Amino acid sequence: MAIEYLDGIRLYRVLSAGLERIKVREDHLNRINVFPVPDADTGTNMAYTLTFIQEGINQQVHSNVYNMSVAIADSALDGARGNAGSILAQFLVGLSEGFHNKARLTTKQFAAATEMGKQFAYQAMMKPVEGTILTIIKDWSDAVKSLSENITDFSILIQESLTIAQKSLLDTPKKLKVLAKAGVVDAGGQGFVDLLEGIQAYMQSGSLSNIKSPEISIKFPEKIEFNEKFQFCTECVINGENINRIKLQESLMDCGDSFILAGSKHKAKVHIHTDNPKLVMEICSGFGLISHEKADDMILQQKDAHLKHKKIALIVDSTADLPDDIIDSRNIHVVPVRLSFGDKHYIDKTTMTIEEFWYELETNPNHPKTSQPTPGDFRRQYQFLSTHYDSAVSIQLPQTVSGTYQSAFSAARALT
Repeated sequence: MAIEYLDGIRLYRVLSAGLERIKVREDHLNRINVFPVPDADTGTNMAYTLTFIQEGINQQVHSNVYNMSVAIADSALDGARGNAGSILAQFLVGLSEGFHNKARLTTKQFAAATEMGKQFAYQAMMKPVEGTILTIIKDWSDAVKSLSENITDFSILIQESLTIAQKSLLDTPKKLKVLAKAGVVDAGGQGFVDLLEGIQAYMQSGSLSNIKSPEISIKFPEKIEFNEKFQFCTECVINGENINRIKLQESLMDCGDSFILAGSKHKAKVHIHTDNPKLVMEICSGFGLISHEKADDMILQQKDAHLKHKKIALIVDSTADLPDDIIDSRNIHVVPVRLSFGDKHYIDKTTMTIEEFWYELETNPNHPKTSQPTPGDFRRQYQFLSTHYDSAVSIQLPQTVSGTYQSAFSAARALT
């Protein structure tokens, strides 16, 4: 049966199918991740981003395709992680703009929206790099636009445009030397193709239970050159009115590299590799209320992914207050608690040191408040470590004094 229109319910279902494909491919994507940093977390970040979308919209499925796309884009910005996740989120924001005020779409209308999504994805990056997920989005979107001139059936449109995306993926090593040297395709681009493959499989079968991923023979990189240019993959969401995106870009562009600014004038997602997460957060807070802050240690992630280590990972929250030399020598992974003095928010031990905390405590009239890590904070850490360790021990504050234990427990239970 031909699929001649796309409404909100169908959009939700096909995206869920794409998510299922990403989930079963998470480990594969982590293993081939060498660009921009070989920190082996692309699969974890993309799976987390899409899982966040699904959890955010499960309670608000709309039959109107524009309303559904707005909910998807909003959740994507909140949950986007990593380079590929942030670019994907911006693509979904652009797609939503292309769906504006439409209850359902024809293939031609969908093609016009994917063109807008492509433009938004490129505009999010200060220095777009070809041979990445951006190239796959561009080639696929261009194929959708061309094919939609003569195809009115969405299932055929997705099937034929998928072939173009797959070919584009195989060509990524020709466009990015680091991929050719490692003998892999781009991990983010592979994730986008996996998403499309999940959508196409669902359109053919009509069942999520059939969304499987075939084993693909691939040469995984044997030797990885660490990228230690910047230490922290830093991200946050800014909520505000009329966010000056140009000024925000100018303010952050010298703070690091791999800078991505996704979102709109009301909600912006910032992603940047930097050595100074505190400065990034301070700048972002000048443009609105920040949330979903995180700063992953990419050097530690690269060591986890590529150096020999114990089979059991040890995880604590930052209230453990362990000395840095103990954390480094024992390869301990720390999930940070968040704290605030008035309207200023900090990531414990990352954007605020212990010495700075005591200074604020003595001089700031506002009493400090803490907020526990979310289950998502722990889940993303557990997902990443599960790729590189056989098992893990996670030690948190007692349940009687904090909800941190419950967050950690909920995250662990969700992964079992």
